[in-house]
Parts: sequence; C-alpha cells; structure tokens
Amino acid sequence: MTQVEVRPTNRTGEPEGTIAVATGSNPRCNSFWDCLSAVLMRHPNVQYSRNEGLFTAVNRNNAVAKMKGDWIWFLDDDMQFPGDILDKLLARNKPVIGPLYLMRYPPFNAITADPVEGEDKWYRHALIPELPKELMRCGFLGGAGLLVRREVFAQLEEPYFAQPLTPDMKDYVTDDYYFCKNCIDHGVEVWADMVNVMGHQTVCTLAPARDPATGQWFTKLVIGGKMYLLPQEPGKSVHKQDLTPGKPIPTKD
Repeated sequence: MTQVEVRPTNRTGEPEGTIAVATGSNPRCNSFWDCLSAVLMRHPNVQYSRNEGLFTAVNRNNAVAKMKGDWIWFLDDDMQFPGDILDKLLARNKPVIGPLYLMRYPPFNAITADPVEGEDKWYRHALIPELPKELMRCGFLGGAGLLVRREVFAQLEEPYFAQPLTPDMKDYVTDDYYFCKNCIDHGVEVWADMVNVMGHQTVCTLAPARDPATGQWFTKLVIGGKMYLLPQEPGKSVHKQDLTPGKPIPTKD
C-alpha cells in the first residue's frame, strides 16, 4: 500500500482538521478532484492525506492515527459535492455526521440504515416524504463523506474501522457499518444530513433530489450532460442484510 501525505500550505498554526481520501473506488471520478479543490480553497489550513490500497478499513485507521486538528472528514474518490459542503456539515455540530447519498445500483436507496428490532438484520432507507427534512439520527451511514470529531475516537474500541466476516462466512461487513456500530455501542450518535447531499459516480452521476413543495424524493441521474429525475417509490426498502460482525478479516498495512 502506498500512502501520500500532503501538508497544508498555510503553516501559521495547527491544522483545523484532516481530510482523508481513500482512493481506488471503481470507477474513479475525475470531477471528484475539482470538488475537493473547491473545498480546500475554503479550508487551506487542513491536513490532507491520500491513502491507496485494497483495504479501506486500513486506510481509514491509518488516517485516524495521523490526524491533525479537531475533526477528520473521510472521502471516497467517486463522489461529487459542492465546495461549501464541509462548512455546512461542521455547522451541524454533531459528533458523527455525513451527507445523504445513494447506492450505485437500483433501487438507488439512501446509504443509511437502522436495525430491525429483534433481528440481527438491518433495513436500508428508501427516500420517502416521511423522512426528516433536515437531520436524521440513524444506526448506519455510508463512509464516503463521514465527518467525525476527534473526541469520538477516545470513546471507541480499536480498530475503529474493520471488515469482519458475517456469521455465515459468505460475505463481509463494510468498514463504515462497523464504525457506525462501534459508535452506537459506545453511546455516540450518528446523524445523516438530509440537506447537504453528494453525488455518487458510476456510469452516470446519481444524487438525491427533493421537491420542496411536495416533499417527494427523486433519484437524479446526470448522463451526458442531461438530467433525468426518477421518482422514488413510497415505503421503506425490504432489503435486509445480516451485518452482525463476526471475526475480523486479517489485514496488513
């Protein structure tokens, strides 16, 4: 694994925080770097770390070990976002918070989830009018734009991120789910920001969009410069996953 560290250009004081980019998402999104540059223009005094490797969990744990400042913002390199999104997430003043974004395949559910009561399974949220308009406290949130305050890590068990096998040994738990469960188990709240959203790059760009008049959610697709809106079906997804952590997969730096 290769790790590249870029120190802040403004060295007048301690960096305000750390932006950690896990590269290697498929496909890579060239416009991501334009989005990141817009954020860095607004936050020149940050530590920026770029991690490359097969295990995102290892990348993110390494970034936490070297973080500077009061917060760390985890990013994947297949996302699109406005230049002021970090300012808005910081203004929420939550211990763990991330923007709303969508899965890259149908039915394009939001990458948030809650536990199914009485089961070792979780359901993913569909975008429905009944979801909160501003913030939603949830049990799981995707890690592609996760903002975490420094004091959170003092409350968690290490490793902060891991990719353990599921009990049936047929799949693995994603590192962002593992981190969020670690937070919930130790009394740290996880919040989804329903206003500040990200686009998810695949063969097109996917992003959530909401009609302010009706509250109806749409999946916005941008293909070849043209925008399409697909209405989200009412109701929560019945998609359930057995995400009970099992034995962690051994990983090496």
